[in-house]
Amino acid sequence: MASFEVLLFGLLPAAAWVLYSWYCLLLNYLTARKIGVPLIIIPISHENPLWMVVDKKIFMPLFERFPFGPGNFTRYNWRGWEFEDKNRSHLEMGDVFFIVTPGRNWLYLCNAEALLEVFQRRADFLRPLEHTGNIFVFNSAGHDTAAHTLPLAVVLLATQPAVQDWFSEELQYVLGDRRPEDWSYVAVFPRLKRCLAALLETLRLYAPVAVAKSTGKEARTLTIGDKTIVIPANIMLIPSHVVIHNDPRYWGSDCLEWRPSRWIQSKASTSSATNNLLDDESLVTPHKGSFIAWSEGIRNCPGKKFSQVEFVAAMAGLFRDWRVDPVPEGSEDLDMARERVMRMVKEDTGHVLLLQMLHPERAALSWRRR
Repeated sequence: MASFEVLLFGLLPAAAWVLYSWYCLLLNYLTARKIGVPLIIIPISHENPLWMVVDKKIFMPLFERFPFGPGNFTRYNWRGWEFEDKNRSHLEMGDVFFIVTPGRNWLYLCNAEALLEVFQRRADFLRPLEHTGNIFVFNSAGHDTAAHTLPLAVVLLATQPAVQDWFSEELQYVLGDRRPEDWSYVAVFPRLKRCLAALLETLRLYAPVAVAKSTGKEARTLTIGDKTIVIPANIMLIPSHVVIHNDPRYWGSDCLEWRPSRWIQSKASTSSATNNLLDDESLVTPHKGSFIAWSEGIRNCPGKKFSQVEFVAAMAGLFRDWRVDPVPEGSEDLDMARERVMRMVKEDTGHVLLLQMLHPERAALSWRRR
């Protein structure tokens, strides 16, 4: 009898929690359905700290083995699903959809004009925990984002020797044989446009930090395409940066490929000398709202310029006199090694705290002088 009572008292809190979660899920569903956009319902909040510990490592592989496993629960109910999903959900459901969870409702948005409006209306669409977020940016995000983006760019360059040669052409022309201590920010940085293009392209495909917004305590209206919706209070609005950065409407049919040259345009004729071609190159300005790696508008990332200068300086120091290749494994030749490493970047990149290569030690690199 005593053991039964212990079991009963142990199960009651768990049962109460489950019932309360389902009640909250019902309330959130009734709120979301009024808006008139596609809904995805998942029974566990993917921001639940306990769930975050076990979601991808334990429960997701377990559920996928059951006949009812594959579906919305395993597709959306884990931290970082957006990177793996790419643009599939928005292609299926349109520019906006809701994920309904017991904790809160999440509105995912992929429309350049609407995103631009969200970032411009900073009094209406706030960052959650605004002050804490600013402290995080200044103390942690600036370091971690650069620490993850730079290795990704180097590994990607190792898979594409033609892009390294394209880099070297600019670096040799701008820097010549001058020592690094003689490089001047004013004279050098604005001319290293190809190096900066590598940063922009890496962030386009592998932006380490997602931006979140909230409607706060009041409902907000937002125009998305030819439709205006009313978003209730206390809704998390997620600018789908992975999707907007991979949207064929803005980036073309090769939007999933890493190609830094997409950021460069030239006004010179093909008959001009190489030096003139480099001088006439300029960076492409993307469609407003389609590139949000540093957020958008007047409240964009305060470390934007610093990160750009830091990255370009690192690229110049590494690739002016050196080139890098993957180390072949077993019977691989160099081309096979490059294909393996490129596949590893695509398949073995995911979220820990930020988006990063999960096992960079598996992509051994070899450096040699030009």
